[in-house]
Amino acid sequence: MRRIVFDAYGTLLDLTAIMARVRAVTEDRGEEFLALWRQKQLEYAFLRTIMGRYAPFRQITQDALDYVLERFGLRVNPSERERLVNGWTAAEAFPDAGPALKALRSAGWSPLILSNGDPMMLQASVAHSGLLPLLDDVLSIEDVHRFKPDPRAYQIVLDRYGGTADQVTFVSSNGWDVAGAVAFGFTVFWINRTHTVLEHLNLPPTAQLTSLTELTRQLL
Repeated sequence: MRRIVFDAYGTLLDLTAIMARVRAVTEDRGEEFLALWRQKQLEYAFLRTIMGRYAPFRQITQDALDYVLERFGLRVNPSERERLVNGWTAAEAFPDAGPALKALRSAGWSPLILSNGDPMMLQASVAHSGLLPLLDDVLSIEDVHRFKPDPRAYQIVLDRYGGTADQVTFVSSNGWDVAGAVAFGFTVFWINRTHTVLEHLNLPPTAQLTSLTELTRQLL
């Protein structure tokens, strides 16, 4: 069976769905707030991996939120803060995610997720999105305490299912994740929904696409 591994947030799950909760706190600065929150969330994950000071992704999400609130000069009460953090488990699936997973499964592919999210946060997110029945597995980096793009995070797939890296197809919307997966040896497809530029790391994906619909056309 052919394994196809998806990143979760931004690839299958639409982060813009969190915007309503952010706007309730920030009003007209919602996009700027959410972009910085996501940036600091990733920075803290990368830094903790480099420093060997692991913390679950939910804690990192909370820490990144506290940084952004302070940066914006905003104060929220504990219930508002919790509502913002829980927005990450309320993200909706992109419209093309369900049909793509169904088509791939029908064609003999085994779709699964490998995410930086911690297990509880990740399971809640995927269940809320309605995609859980379409996936064969949902893997978290929790087992190795190293966030992607650390090679030990991608190794989780091989440790679980065997085989070699070049037998795995990997799909992500994040340029840093694409680079990490290419470096590890996966066959990588970049879902470049926002039409951004490729990271200058000399690690290009097999193909650059704009949707999961295009992905199915490439693979089926």
